[in-house]
Amino acid sequence: MDNMTAKVSCLAIEKHLNNAAMTEQYFAAYNARTPQHPITAPAGVGYVPARKN
Repeated sequence: MDNMTAKVSCLAIEKHLNNAAMTEQYFAAYNARTPQHPITAPAGVGYVPARKN
């Protein structure tokens, strides 16, 4: 990841999330509206939201 941010200096890493936090933060509203088809972030993946500077 440090190599990527060195190449793309306009990115600022916000935080590191696990799959449960990713699901809650980004899919909770959708899942509340469509409980018959929930979206979950896969386990075993490192989620690193970044923001453009």
